[in-house]
Amino acid sequence: MGDCDLRHLEGATAEFAILVGARARQAKGFGTRFSTMLHALAFGRLGMETVYASVRPENTGSLRMLQKVGYIVDASPAARRFVEAEDDVCLSVGAQAFASAHRHAIEGMRFSKR
Repeated sequence: MGDCDLRHLEGATAEFAILVGARARQAKGFGTRFSTMLHALAFGRLGMETVYASVRPENTGSLRMLQKVGYIVDASPAARRFVEAEDDVCLSVGAQAFASAHRHAIEGMRFSKR
């Protein structure tokens, strides 16, 4: 179906990356759902404070999904560290902003070790 992960974990920050595979699976809310779950883990159990992402400007679907998660455009040097191309759009979301936007989803999630 796809993949999402946290990369470049440094202190209380990380980079977020996601790929929803086949086009037939895209635009159905899977990316938003996967992202919300991963960010709940990042900001909850892992104690992250800020997560960054970079996206190609023409990738409007990913930009829209990241905004649903709580990301805002961030042109700071901290965010720009993760660009792959000079014109990438950099975004970030903080723990408090995520918690405010997704309190209902976070309360229903349980994480456990296997």
